[in-house]
Amino acid sequence: MSRGVYKPLAQVDVDNLDEEAALFMQAAPSRSLDHTTTTTTPTTTTSPRDDDSTARLASGSAESTSQAPVGAGVVAAASPSLAVASAEPPKPTEVNVPFYRPRLQKGSPLDVAAARIGSLESEQRRHPGSIRRFRLFLGNNRILCNGKLITGPELNANVVAVFVIVLTTVLFVAFEAPYLMEHVSPAVLPGALYLCFMTSMSMALTAFTDPGILPRNLDLEGSAATNPLPRAIAPKPTDWFGDTMLLKWCPTCRIHRPPRVSHCSTCDNCVERFDHHCPWVGSCIGRRNYRYFYSFLVFTSLSTLYYFGFALYHLLLLQNVNRDAGEKSPFLKAMSDSPSSPLLMGIVFFFGLNVIGLSCYHTHLVFSDQTTNEMLKSMRQHDNSASVHCANFIRVLWGPLPPSFLQLTKPVQSSEMEEFAAHVREQHALRSLTPT
Repeated sequence: MSRGVYKPLAQVDVDNLDEEAALFMQAAPSRSLDHTTTTTTPTTTTSPRDDDSTARLASGSAESTSQAPVGAGVVAAASPSLAVASAEPPKPTEVNVPFYRPRLQKGSPLDVAAARIGSLESEQRRHPGSIRRFRLFLGNNRILCNGKLITGPELNANVVAVFVIVLTTVLFVAFEAPYLMEHVSPAVLPGALYLCFMTSMSMALTAFTDPGILPRNLDLEGSAATNPLPRAIAPKPTDWFGDTMLLKWCPTCRIHRPPRVSHCSTCDNCVERFDHHCPWVGSCIGRRNYRYFYSFLVFTSLSTLYYFGFALYHLLLLQNVNRDAGEKSPFLKAMSDSPSSPLLMGIVFFFGLNVIGLSCYHTHLVFSDQTTNEMLKSMRQHDNSASVHCANFIRVLWGPLPPSFLQLTKPVQSSEMEEFAAHVREQHALRSLTPT
């Protein structure tokens, strides 16, 4: 399947690059790009990159043509220096040639998919239905448990967050809870374990739940299917609750983004009701995991207040004992008798104070039915009535959870595999033709 002037890789004739260049230059005037140059005749003024390209073409044109990798014909056809190195210069006609630069993304999911697409097709032919959709996923996310779990690409900050939760709980249970259970209430320890469990569970659900990632290639009709320059596709107007909105085109996911959908540069996916990418949980925060993220903030804030309050109360109880014993500095003596209490207070104060502020901020966002992305960009107006706020709170946190768009555990059909293979091969060939 060819789109525009670009051909599938199997149809690219690397031995006739002049013809490929002529096809590209004939279609170039129809592209409306800012960075264009008008060429009438070959000139001697070239950029350093064109000089290097000319030297390489002049020194080993025959060898590079015979040993060029797949897709080299497309790249060479779009190079402006080809007109300088060709034996017969083109006719002096005025054309607008877009200026291109290569995209160097070695090891990206598209490169990996292009390298293993042949083996996937063979496996699909031998065992139809044995390949699950998670194996065709092109985002930067990590897929775990055969598509049942999905998380973000980085896990370093996630490990730090888990370590802080475990450390504060161990300090409280080992050094604070025994004294407080004896002098305050036996329910101190169960309360701490409950908060730790709820904090850990809400964090795990936030990190390993699909935030609402939209599938790719949903707009492959009209100009979206025939235009090989995806960034030149105009926004598409649509009606949304009586208002006309322009849906922006996402060149990576190849879709017109619906309202309240944004592209995460870290995960490289479009996410429904995108709030932000949280490094502490290592995942995007979107429509399907926002309630878990909000629960994580609330339980972390409660744990901070719980640990800090009881650790301080432990020191005050020891202070009273030392004062009755006639100590000159009863509070300092209490800190020396229980050094874990000031250590625990310092840790939860340093890490928990910001979380308490985030909890208050996201409470405001929930009541006003906004996201962090929309708040920062001032994209939405909200009703300030109390009834609307309560309805927003109930809908966001307790409303029905929509199903995942990806369905990563579903078997891949033969038609899906053919479309995926054609898309990967074509995009991998055209990736070096991204306009500046």
